[in-house]
Amino acid sequence: MLVEKSDEIKIRLLQVAKNKGISYEKFFKDFGTTYENFKGKSLKSSLRSKVLGDFSQEYPDIDLNWLITGKRKIEKEKENLVMEEPDNYENNYKDKYLEVLEENRQLSKELIAQLKKTEN
Repeated sequence: MLVEKSDEIKIRLLQVAKNKGISYEKFFKDFGTTYENFKGKSLKSSLRSKVLGDFSQEYPDIDLNWLITGKRKIEKEKENLVMEEPDNYENNYKDKYLEVLEENRQLSKELIAQLKKTEN
């Protein structure tokens, strides 16, 4: 799987600046680059890894996985989640049900026995 194009990462960086209410000029100056690298034809140019490193230190609350891939952590977890029925699912469920039912019966008998002792 290829990493998404740098222009998409740059667009997400612009979204972060906008959402945080920081001017683009100040936002990018903090990472040793300029807003000029994030507009027009420059938007398609590659992004230096130092910018991402500096960004991650300055904004640890922003998910780098989202910044790079566009997918949130929850989306990624859903992709990896595989639900498989165990072998003999119905039998396992039935066996567990019967086991719990028997345990409840035993506890009921013990409780009745204890109550009878306290009545006497």
